[in-house]
Amino acid sequence: MKIIYIFFIFYLIYLNNAQYTLPNDQQDAIDTIMIEIFGTKVDDICSYGSFKCAPINDGVSASNVSTITEIVFPSSSPKMVITSPFTSFINLTILELTNGLSSYTFFNNISNYQYLKKLVISNQIQPIPSDENLPNSLDSVEFGTISTGINENFFSSGKISNLVIINFDSGSSLPSSFPVNSYLKSLSLPISYIQSSFPNDLNNLKALTELNLNIFNDRNSNENYKDFQLPNFQSPFEQLSIISITFINSPIDSTGSNIQTWNFLQSITQIKTLSNLNIYGKGFTLDPSIGLTDFSLLNSSSIFNFEEGCDFLTMCDKKPCLNLPIDSKLSLSNCNVNLNSLSFKNILEFTMVNNDLEQELPWSSESGIDYVKMDSFNVERKNNLVGPLPSSYCQFRDGVLGVGGNLLSGSIPSCFSCSGANSIGTKYLLPNNFTDFNSNSVATNCPTFSFDTSYNKIVKTDGSSIITISGTDFGWYYKSQQQQQQQQSNDSDSELSPTITITIPNKQIELSIPKGTGANKNFVAYFGSNFQFKQVFTYTYNDSINNNSSSDESGEPSSSSIIYFSSFYFITFLVFIQFLF
Repeated sequence: MKIIYIFFIFYLIYLNNAQYTLPNDQQDAIDTIMIEIFGTKVDDICSYGSFKCAPINDGVSASNVSTITEIVFPSSSPKMVITSPFTSFINLTILELTNGLSSYTFFNNISNYQYLKKLVISNQIQPIPSDENLPNSLDSVEFGTISTGINENFFSSGKISNLVIINFDSGSSLPSSFPVNSYLKSLSLPISYIQSSFPNDLNNLKALTELNLNIFNDRNSNENYKDFQLPNFQSPFEQLSIISITFINSPIDSTGSNIQTWNFLQSITQIKTLSNLNIYGKGFTLDPSIGLTDFSLLNSSSIFNFEEGCDFLTMCDKKPCLNLPIDSKLSLSNCNVNLNSLSFKNILEFTMVNNDLEQELPWSSESGIDYVKMDSFNVERKNNLVGPLPSSYCQFRDGVLGVGGNLLSGSIPSCFSCSGANSIGTKYLLPNNFTDFNSNSVATNCPTFSFDTSYNKIVKTDGSSIITISGTDFGWYYKSQQQQQQQQSNDSDSELSPTITITIPNKQIELSIPKGTGANKNFVAYFGSNFQFKQVFTYTYNDSINNNSSSDESGEPSSSSIIYFSSFYFITFLVFIQFLF
């Protein structure tokens, strides 16, 4: 047995070190290519870098004969045009010509690569033949820089789902119009003065779900720069859900006077399939005749990310400057937007970073903040927020509010001082300049803690009663004495206890009463920091009212009692009449 084991180990070592054998035409071709690029051959190309080989398994070739399936040149490759052909590698699944590498001939025979899935060419110089169809296997194509035209056949043949072009150079162009295409899902394109035009019929790309546009609008980038137009987003798009627009420029001053700008493309607001819009960099302004940007037609729960490119918000002259669909997520970075010009009515998550505009936090009813519904209100990084922390912010749910790293001042609302620093509800409030709250602040005895006990205490026996109770500064969580006792005793037969739902933190709770009977029931709950504040809630089931005062379930006297009461007074009245006569 030991001998067999040793033999097996040596066999594995042999397999690990065995060289692949390639067909002669592939071996000669790869030797020629490696000599052209690096000046030398590689003995075992299948073990070199990111090259991969696989057995041919065609039933004809020898069992040890393999074929090259992946060619990925290292990042250290020199920038050059490969003249050697790739035609021998008909089983390629991946070809990546990185670091400025290009090929004179690859596209001349691209239809022969029936297994090709991914193609990356960092520098496409040679024209792409218009009569050469792309293989149906090809799924992803990426060009670093392209200096030739892309013809209509590139979009009408094959089944590419992902196309990326990082940069256009002189001589590059797109077709005058996009043909109908039902396969392309993700498209990334540059737009610059180099192109004479950009197709306006993007909606012909029927399967398109994601569009990324890199717009080069720096007038100082080239002395030949000429202002150009942006494409229109003609509706309807059938599936387009993500649009990312990045303006690439280097403003020479705060006004960005060296960059070309456009009025925000209002056609974007009409793309009803859109659910994610990202705008980065300076480039969009706002048409004064419009006055605001209205995205309310878009999908609910849409995501909006605006980084630096917020002039179309800061230039608005109406309030609110932005209308969003229900349950939206809005992120602003490096945007000096006035928060009081926004409506938070439909915002579920809000994030703001690097806003240099000195301003106070929004709090009025006009702001539209739904404290209970919001999942995130995060303005805690490098914003120039001053003034007090509004007391209404006590109504945010735990973990929603983040205001640290600003210049807020004055006394902190009592709900937060009751809990102390770094506790539930207060862990994202610092650092700031509060006069009575810092990282060393401990929980106070909270003299403002209270509940309004004047609520209606009569409940139904069927478990359907829910009592709404107002309170002040009771925090974000509670602990039930009865539930603790049940857990400790493991008594499954004990009477069910009420449950509390904190509907509005520090302001309102709902007490759900279970099925039961009897009068003067007590429910004990603990609130505040470390659950130090005890509150007793009392209630009485209406069956006890019935027993004591012959009332029906509504608490009103029963009909039989009313009849008895009326009969008694009627007989007394007759006796009184007889006495008079």
